[in-house]
Amino acid sequence: MAAHQSISIVGGGVTGFSLLSILSKRLPSIPVTLYTAFLPPPPPSSPSPDVRTYALSPGSVKVLSEAGVDLGSRCQPYTSMQVWDSLTPSYLRFSSSSLDLGTPNLGVCAEDSYIVSSLHEAASKLPNAKVTTDKVAKVDGSRLTTEGGDVVDSSLLIASDGGNSFVRKSQNYGCTWHDYGRTSLICTVRTSETSSVPTAFQRFFPAGPLALLPLWGGYYSIVWSTTPEHARALRGAGEAEFVDAVNSALQGGPSRYQADTGIGLVDDLASTLVNGLSLVNMNEPLGSCGPFAAPPLLDSLGSERFLLPLHAHHAGTYYKEGQVLVGDAAHGVHPMAGQGLNLGLKGVRSLADQLTEAHGSGVGLGDDHPLSCYEADRRSDVAKVMGGIHALHHVFGWEGGPGVAARSVGMTVT
Repeated sequence: MAAHQSISIVGGGVTGFSLLSILSKRLPSIPVTLYTAFLPPPPPSSPSPDVRTYALSPGSVKVLSEAGVDLGSRCQPYTSMQVWDSLTPSYLRFSSSSLDLGTPNLGVCAEDSYIVSSLHEAASKLPNAKVTTDKVAKVDGSRLTTEGGDVVDSSLLIASDGGNSFVRKSQNYGCTWHDYGRTSLICTVRTSETSSVPTAFQRFFPAGPLALLPLWGGYYSIVWSTTPEHARALRGAGEAEFVDAVNSALQGGPSRYQADTGIGLVDDLASTLVNGLSLVNMNEPLGSCGPFAAPPLLDSLGSERFLLPLHAHHAGTYYKEGQVLVGDAAHGVHPMAGQGLNLGLKGVRSLADQLTEAHGSGVGLGDDHPLSCYEADRRSDVAKVMGGIHALHHVFGWEGGPGVAARSVGMTVT
């Protein structure tokens, strides 16, 4: 005999635990159970930040706040972002005030470990929320079977089990993949310099962008997307050599180029760049960039260096009867625009809104209507962001005259 519960969430992480807390709060009469491979450790106590950090949008901070996360001192708000090209003098500088976000911060950098442990702690205080490490061995529609042989029939099964989602694969959702042929090197670094205007920096090179994200205590997060060979060389370099390479990449002036191409191709590529920046919310009102800000000089490594192959994926559909995908189980993007988790948390908010409305109207949680509304709301936004990232990857990947001239034009008119 199968046991019954209203909502089962397969997969922990930020999206899974956020949904657990938010749905348990909004639907207090409905039991919600999350299946995760392991329980999060206690909140980090080290003064130095963990390697895995996120640049959270104001909207994502609101979602996490509803889920019970107080970022407190384990975060670094930033009020501006600077994006510039390695081959031209062109740059863009964003600020929360010029983009009229209604919040003093453009974003907040925070640790994965702190967020997940805080979400777990918040969920533990909710009487209808449960977390189990029982491993899910089989999924069939809204029914799951654990390795211990327990069978659970849910009103709704939510898959938040990551980019290699077991649920998505076993239920034949279909998924399109795009391999960028690039690898990200991720680590933290330290500087003795201080800034009165916390700024996130991102410089675009033909092989990929280098992001420098402000943390706390003199730490920054590095996400350097480049060729696999270059990434391996950077990881294998000595500390001084690595720090010198990062400083050189961030501090060096533009390389020389010759714009010896037809104006038509330049215009086309410039238009592609402008559209790409707009789709990933990196466009700034004309004339409001302000002066160029030099990134801080880095002194030392703050952590080990890790490599992550880069690809994008998008599920063929986000839901089936009694079952729905959220976060990386549904979609994954290149990290260049910092949109991965932010898209996932938009999905958390959208799905929670649809399920809350459905329950209040007497509609079943696993019915087609709330799940199709969730997909309609999220798929177009995800597709636009993916399109914008592909455009940026294409245009900034040009080393010859057309692409370089187009970037100069495009970043000037944005």
